[in-house]
Amino acid sequence: MPFNETATLYTALGPCALRLRTARGWWSRLRGLMLAAPLRTEPVVQALLIPRCPSVHGFFMRYALDIVYLHRDHRAMPHGSPQDRYRVTYVTRLDPWRVSIGRRWAGESGTVGRALRSQHALELPAGMALAMGVAPGDWLEVLTCTVPGCSQASSHRSPQGEDAPVSTPGSFPTHSVSQCATRREVQ
Repeated sequence: MPFNETATLYTALGPCALRLRTARGWWSRLRGLMLAAPLRTEPVVQALLIPRCPSVHGFFMRYALDIVYLHRDHRAMPHGSPQDRYRVTYVTRLDPWRVSIGRRWAGESGTVGRALRSQHALELPAGMALAMGVAPGDWLEVLTCTVPGCSQASSHRSPQGEDAPVSTPGSFPTHSVSQCATRREVQ
């Protein structure tokens, strides 16, 4: 599976561009990154998004990962927006042969409401969550191309190449974002 989606993780240190792969099928969700080469950190950080995954295992893994648990906020983005938006609920490190379970996040101090439950998992190279300053309350926005005939890996390239850093999702498509992206439901 190629890393053919563009995402931006908005943290207190600023926006961080990601090349994303989403594990949607049963087998790709179970396999995750087992027996796979480590995720790259240069020139753009690679990540694996696993929808509907409140826990992650490190069985048969040869390297550690940072796990960022997410909650999809359906109210966060206007209808028809090209991005999916997720709220970070919990961040942890996963060593090989260990199991990690997401937690609830009560929100910023002084806010009233229910705690956000970890629903999805984002796997990053070990140490990247700390380097990017990821913390509960941060946001992840994912842009997915759905234009017929559009090859995401080739149409979403910056002038510097496929993996060149970007500041926001969809800032470098060869066709307009309104043509390219539609809302992708992950529930």
